Amino acid sequence: MDEQRTVPYVLELNKVCRQYGTSPAVHALVDVDLQVAPGEWLAITGPSGAGKSTLLHILGCLDHPTSGTYLIEGVDTAKLSDQERAGLRSRRIGFVFQSFHLLPHRTVLENVMLAEVYRRQSHRGRRERALAALERVGLGHRVDFLPTKLSGGEKQRVAIARALVGSPTLLLCDEPTGNLDSKATADLLDLFARLNDQGLTLVIVTHDENVANRAGRRVHIIDGRLTILSEQAKTGETRPGVPVGVVSRSGITLRDLFNEIIAGMFARPGRMILTILGIVIGLTALVATVGLSRTANNRIISQFDELVATEITVTARPGAGGVDPTTIPWDAAERLMRLNGVVAAGT
Repeated sequence: MDEQRTVPYVLELNKVCRQYGTSPAVHALVDVDLQVAPGEWLAITGPSGAGKSTLLHILGCLDHPTSGTYLIEGVDTAKLSDQERAGLRSRRIGFVFQSFHLLPHRTVLENVMLAEVYRRQSHRGRRERALAALERVGLGHRVDFLPTKLSGGEKQRVAIARALVGSPTLLLCDEPTGNLDSKATADLLDLFARLNDQGLTLVIVTHDENVANRAGRRVHIIDGRLTILSEQAKTGETRPGVPVGVVSRSGITLRDLFNEIIAGMFARPGRMILTILGIVIGLTALVATVGLSRTANNRIISQFDELVATEITVTARPGAGGVDPTTIPWDAAERLMRLNGVVAAGT
């Protein structure tokens, strides 16, 4: 049997550039070269507007470079369709943002389970996988809580669990500690360290020096250009290669779509009742308008029918010397027959 082909890097960027506009052009990234090996913890630092978010969007397949090549697990992202990029992103990459992006009307467990909705994965075992991810981040005791009942640190842990439930090979984090206090930040960094020790590859964009210093390697970006500030410490161990990625399209099954519709309807009953009431009022107004229109139309038609059946008699008014025979011309009947709607005329 043929051995599965592997590549040395999870991520590999070669001369990647990103340009916005043309007059004048904004060069967000300039000739970026970057390789991230499996199991690395990389921190990306830099001032605001330096290109950190642009770089993270390209790494996460949310954007594409203007030039250069970007490989994920050996797959050239430039050759993928939008659906294939979405499939690669949903299955191989986990995202954690500064804002937690949790649905406030869904429980912690339901928020984590949502991560699998757009992967066309079997519904069987989804709850168990979500519970395992929550246990992994230390929130197994909060599965039935709503996000509004959690602290900032706990919300971020839920977001991490949601990112981990699909077993990604890469976790991308954009300022994950930006909304946390010092204690929650320290706890989150300890969690990142445990996940990295388990083999998860981490790429974190941050302004916080404490966060950057915990990473195994650090790069700095300014004016779109990347410089390496520290290298990964040599351990004497050879890192195993990562299998070449398999690309599949993203999507949602009919069962998941139906379940999400039902869940959305009953998650906020007040809003659902108001929506149904609005639909009923709208339909009632439409029916009433159509009914009035038809009634008015029927009345107008009946009035025309009455006019059609009306017989009109034209007589000359007598004067002082009697009726003038020239008042009504001799060809009056012929002239009347030329009028629209006249079916008969005589004397």
